[in-house]
Amino acid sequence: MTGSYGNALMEFAVIHWAEDAVPEIEFVGDGSWPSLNLEQVDELIADFDRHLQSLRAAREHMALLTEPSVHRTSAS
Repeated sequence: MTGSYGNALMEFAVIHWAEDAVPEIEFVGDGSWPSLNLEQVDELIADFDRHLQSLRAAREHMALLTEPSVHRTSAS
C-alpha cells in the first residue's frame, strides 16, 4: 500500500520457494510511523479495504497450495 500517507505499508506476498515447502505470507514495511491528516486517514482506509481483499485472495491461494482437497474460506 502506497499513498500520500507513506510507502510500502503492509506489503505482502505469498512465498513458496520449494515444491515441498509450506507456503507462507511474508509482510514487509519500511518501519516508519507517519503522521496522517484526516484526508490521508480516509485515503488509507479506502486503500486498506482493497489491500484486505488482496490479502484474503492470497490466503485462499495459500489454502489451495497447502490443502488442495479442503478449500476453506475464513470468516469475513
